[in-house]
Amino acid sequence: MSGPDKPIILTYHAEMRALDLEIPREIIYEAIKHGQIRKEGKTKRRASLSRKESTVIVIYEEYPDQIIVKTVTIGGKKTK
Repeated sequence: MSGPDKPIILTYHAEMRALDLEIPREIIYEAIKHGQIRKEGKTKRRASLSRKESTVIVIYEEYPDQIIVKTVTIGGKKTK
């Protein structure tokens, strides 16, 4: 997990995607703090958080002083 004192900044694109997909900021923060994290390069990370209805995926870059969320998406919608 990233340091608790690091600010999490959403790019304009990530903000618009979150609004379109109706993903609250709290879920994005929870994915980064408590989700499964996969490194995809020097600073790039992919966090996934499984929820009842779907999996939230957050693509972000982690730096020593901040986290910048590039995009968010929904994966694997679950059906009943």
